[in-house]
Amino acid sequence: MVERRGIDVQASYGLIRAICLKYFGKAAAQASIEADDLVNQVAMAIEVRNRGKCPYKPKAGHGPKPYIYRVAWQTLGRMARKRRRWYNLALCDDHGMLCQIAAAQGYAELDSPHPLGKLADEAQAERRQMAAEKKKAKQRASAGEPRFDLFDPWAMRALAVAVADDARVNGERAHLRPGATLATYESKLCSSLNAYQRGEWAAEDGSAHLAHVMAAAMCILGIRHKMEQSR
Repeated sequence: MVERRGIDVQASYGLIRAICLKYFGKAAAQASIEADDLVNQVAMAIEVRNRGKCPYKPKAGHGPKPYIYRVAWQTLGRMARKRRRWYNLALCDDHGMLCQIAAAQGYAELDSPHPLGKLADEAQAERRQMAAEKKKAKQRASAGEPRFDLFDPWAMRALAVAVADDARVNGERAHLRPGATLATYESKLCSSLNAYQRGEWAAEDGSAHLAHVMAAAMCILGIRHKMEQSR
């Protein structure tokens, strides 16, 4: 008589089910895997191991629980990966595959509404939009156009606050008025930069020193551009 190897699945089915539900029931639900399917797959995996190279071998002081736990963990991971691949296939494949999936899930009519159809349309529209945006970005870069879309939004906001503070004190576009000199704004730039280098992040009014550095540099560029245009 051949000695039975591994775990008797029929006799230990209750233990297998208890371990799967206790330790992996929540994870299986999050992966949209039925608990009964997980238990059956774990039982089949143990049966395969009983006939293979890695059956359960009793050890002193250890029961079959650690072995069942390890097999259940591996089985759940394999089922989750397989389900993700199926889901991605359903989203990326054509309408014919979606109809087959719908029929397998109980949608008898091929034209009946199926949630995967809507998801596939949304995913395809999103991919087309991303491809169009990448194409436009490459065209702008190859044409040498300015890339305003690459500006950091928070830095732009800080710059706008600094410019607004200067406009309240000196008036709007004061750097473009007659009499505005480079030395004035170079002094402001150096003063704000020096304050930042001393470890002061913001001025007394709460505006960032680096924002005033950017504002002063912007005014200097504007004055120099005006000077070059007037030559």
